[in-house]
Amino acid sequence: VHGTPSECLFFFVMTETSDQTAIVERLNSSFFGSDADIPPMWKRHPEVTKSLVRRFAVAYAWNETKTAECLKETLEWRKSYGTNSMAFLPSEILQGYEFNELKELYDRDQVRQDSQEVRVLHQMHRAFAGTYYKWDKEGHPIWIERTGRVDCQRLVQLIQEVTPPQSTYVDEVLRVHVMGNELGRLLCLHNSLKFKKNIDKMSVILDLNGLGWHQLYRPALEIIKGISALDQTHYPECMNKLYLVNGPTIATAFWKIIKYWLNERTQSKIQFLGADYQSKLLEDIDADCLPEFLGGTCSLEVPFPTDSQVVDDSKAIKALVPAGGQHEEKLALKEGEVSCWEFTTEKYDLAYGVYFQIEGQPKPMPIIPEKRVDSHKMKITGDFTAPAAGSVILKFDNSFSRMTGKQLVLRFYSLGDAKSLETEEAQP
Repeated sequence: VHGTPSECLFFFVMTETSDQTAIVERLNSSFFGSDADIPPMWKRHPEVTKSLVRRFAVAYAWNETKTAECLKETLEWRKSYGTNSMAFLPSEILQGYEFNELKELYDRDQVRQDSQEVRVLHQMHRAFAGTYYKWDKEGHPIWIERTGRVDCQRLVQLIQEVTPPQSTYVDEVLRVHVMGNELGRLLCLHNSLKFKKNIDKMSVILDLNGLGWHQLYRPALEIIKGISALDQTHYPECMNKLYLVNGPTIATAFWKIIKYWLNERTQSKIQFLGADYQSKLLEDIDADCLPEFLGGTCSLEVPFPTDSQVVDDSKAIKALVPAGGQHEEKLALKEGEVSCWEFTTEKYDLAYGVYFQIEGQPKPMPIIPEKRVDSHKMKITGDFTAPAAGSVILKFDNSFSRMTGKQLVLRFYSLGDAKSLETEEAQP
């Protein structure tokens, strides 16, 4: 699968003009001559550096001066940050590839299990789930992530637990992210050799099922902002497409915030897929390269992160829903105010429904119909924005269980005004 440098020369389908090709050749010769201090993998596969130059040139509209300036900045950053000598991340975020084959191609050691990066990665995976898995029909490596199930507050807390005094939780995540980016670059080279064509971009699928206002947590948004800035500065034009699937209505509010941190070219690659997202994904990705929960046929699991299923006891309401009985919690809201809830039960399931009672009205109106949920297996979350002053009511129903009471652990709180939240968090 490795191929030779001469084979790599034929990977590019040249769609650029002769002037643009000349820019690539000049900058490549200037920055990546025979005595350049670059990773051995880049020397063995010279098209890697041309691909790098080309991506920067596209990002800066083929302005040779600006491209050279930004490329120089990135190469200096790679040396100072240690990117050129970074170890290989563990295989837990990589499926569908031969690990040893990639390790040989990368020509660097695997990161030590007792390293700081692995400690941070393990903490992150307690509240976050994602993996590289195979490729789309054009050969682009795919990153799949259960974004809607990320417990943002818990994620930040877990990272802070292993952050040394001289660092910040954002810096710790960024280092792991850079290692993940380098792994993505390796997968692109691997697939270029495998499919005998140039592949230098990634496809990304974010499953937004479970996304809610409770994830609008500024310290976590600082991580997203930092990643966006780093990627657009040092890894431009690495995205082929980004698919957002299973997005609830709240996704539009999140998009209003995040789009301020993305340039227009990146924004144009993002696809919000509706209820028919599975058929849309299958247009671009073979079924055997797509997990079943996204409409494919492969048995890949991207399990929900373990800590995202736990409610913070220190901030929770604890109550026993009696056998054959019910329990109710109420929260008063102003017009436009956002309420959030998350709950679990011990050992057994429970039915619940959500209602809203407008101030001065005699009866509440149903928001979420009552139904049984597996609250003993996973955390149940939700949010509601008040259309008028009134109270949101959570009703927990255990009438179907005549013998067993259910222990409820619930967080039920207000985030404040929805418009203010969007405006405040969307500041560049």
